[in-house]
Amino acid sequence: MQANDGDFFAVHPDADVRVDFNDEIDYELTAHLTDFRKGLAPNVGDVLTAGCWGAAAAKAQVLEVSEPWVRLRVLQD
Repeated sequence: MQANDGDFFAVHPDADVRVDFNDEIDYELTAHLTDFRKGLAPNVGDVLTAGCWGAAAAKAQVLEVSEPWVRLRVLQD
């Protein structure tokens, strides 16, 4: 993902993190710390709203934080 320019979060006010659902493998995603809403510091176990341009948002749990990368697991309904 590109650096967070703020446009995504202006259009998607409920999203905590911008992800690319096309990169999803076995319900897991990787995000860069710059892909999170400004001021949000993800911690292992947090359940956040992950969003993507052109896709419905999904709940995702933080599995691992190893700066600058964060591994997420998409939670099924």
